[in-house]
Amino acid sequence: MFNKNGNYNLNDIDLNNLNLNNESDSSNQMKVTSKNDSAIINDMMELDEQFIFIMKKRIKGLEKISNLYKKGNYEESMAEAGLSKDLGVVNDFFRYALIKKDLNKISLKSDMAIQIFPTIINMINCKYDVYFKTGVNTAWTILNLFGDPIIDAMKMPLSGGIDLNREEKINKYKIIIDYFKRLRESPILQNNLKYKEIKNLNLKQFIGEVNFFINQCEKF
Repeated sequence: MFNKNGNYNLNDIDLNNLNLNNESDSSNQMKVTSKNDSAIINDMMELDEQFIFIMKKRIKGLEKISNLYKKGNYEESMAEAGLSKDLGVVNDFFRYALIKKDLNKISLKSDMAIQIFPTIINMINCKYDVYFKTGVNTAWTILNLFGDPIIDAMKMPLSGGIDLNREEKINKYKIIIDYFKRLRESPILQNNLKYKEIKNLNLKQFIGEVNFFINQCEKF
């Protein structure tokens, strides 16, 4: 359930059936109920007070998001993830809900993409490879979803009169374009692109697609 960095492995957890039970007693123990072996986790926690503190904080952060998710409030769960300051929680939630399995449920909209993009950039600027990789893959998911619609919308000629709906949509798309420009300039991303390979992540292809997207948008 947890990797060596203290992150949940949500590939092994079904958020729809997740049951988090956070209890404290005089011995400062915590019980975690899931389909994995909670006894092993509790034994680990007893040996390291700092680990206990980190896990309590992380479980509390994930619990709020997962409760919304289990109730089918996918947009609210995404919004809550965007507000979270714990990149470990965000990392695991994005990996599970956005990249891996439930994209069709969430039906990501431009407003949600704008809301979570600052967190994505924070993850890409993080020194930890696991957060960097999830940040890139999440941004790539957004690019795959919105790239062509944004390019098509930007090149569409204006019709006569004022179209407030189109103007609002274009303004949101411009924000997403600007976020991709900021992402592209990330020092850590550029450094990894030149000097470091991240397992199962083709940074050159990602940057190539980002550059193509930005160049197409700047034509209009």
